[in-house]
Amino acid sequence: MMNFLNCNIWNNYPNEIEDKYSNIEFNYGNIQGGWEGVGNIDSNPLFCEPDSGDYF
Repeated sequence: MMNFLNCNIWNNYPNEIEDKYSNIEFNYGNIQGGWEGVGNIDSNPLFCEPDSGDYF
């Protein structure tokens, strides 16, 4: 079992996560496309606003 806690998984194409063996667990993460687990969300993390020059 692979456990991930507090991770952002976003813009990783073609698949955000590929679970070949059904042994991945995410909790309290922000995962594009969603993922089952405790506290997970699917919301754009908005890390920067390049149009306004804000890269932080």
